[in-house]
Amino acid sequence: MRRPLFDTVLDVGANEGQYGDEIRSAGFKGRIISFEPNPDAFEKLQNVSRNDAKWECQNIALGDSEATTSLHVAKNNVFSSMLRPTSWVQSLDSGASTEDTRTVQVRRLEDLVGQMQLGTGGVWLKIDTQGYELPVLHGCGRFLDIVRFVQLELSLRPIYDAQPPIEKVIELMRARGFVLVDLIRGFGTESGTLIEIDGIFTRSGSLDGE
Repeated sequence: MRRPLFDTVLDVGANEGQYGDEIRSAGFKGRIISFEPNPDAFEKLQNVSRNDAKWECQNIALGDSEATTSLHVAKNNVFSSMLRPTSWVQSLDSGASTEDTRTVQVRRLEDLVGQMQLGTGGVWLKIDTQGYELPVLHGCGRFLDIVRFVQLELSLRPIYDAQPPIEKVIELMRARGFVLVDLIRGFGTESGTLIEIDGIFTRSGSLDGE
């Protein structure tokens, strides 16, 4: 029997636990570690994961330095971000408008690895932080060298102020030894114009035939 390619999923930007619930429904039986800074969303995340012994939750944000900062909480909390939403995305969806701000703790993922005791089974790192993906990746440090798969939310057009373009994020992933192997359709306009996608990256050299 073939050994699974990963046994731990790090769910960064877990919101209310939608992703964890989805992969459980798809049959993933390994460990899930979810990170969500918004206290209201975190409460719902805890409720979703409460009876799952292999699902752990941390009420913090991840970034490139240890700090406290403001989280812009949107009317529709899936749009909540460290960054301010652009007027353009607010015109597309009023739920993207900031309703409140919360002071949240930010940690670097590399600094948390020791206490998580991840083992050697392989890690799938999912980052959905509403335009803040690049600081999260920088905060991974050397830990990213042992991650096997990364799932990143990517914006074809920036929807937050100071959000880096998709090309810059992909360039960083290539520099760290990853290749883009799949795309998942995400958020778009009512007319069908695509705005966000999820990119699936794996290490170059780990593809079939390499």
